[in-house]
Amino acid sequence: MRNMQDLRLFVAHILREVQNNKMDVTKARTLFYGATVLQNLIRDNEIEQRITEIEKALAKGAEKGTYIQ
Repeated sequence: MRNMQDLRLFVAHILREVQNNKMDVTKARTLFYGATVLQNLIRDNEIEQRITEIEKALAKGAEKGTYIQ
């Protein structure tokens, strides 16, 4: 799973499996916990990338003598 869409599909799959009695609830609960951890990691990574891009843009603006307000 590399993004939130992959994660949504995974969670939907788990829900279907539980609903159709094909997966034990305890296993599903464990997978949901792991999915929550992964969601936070994906979100943090996306935020970190956005901040890096903003910092690069600000540094480039400072080099040119222009600033973003």
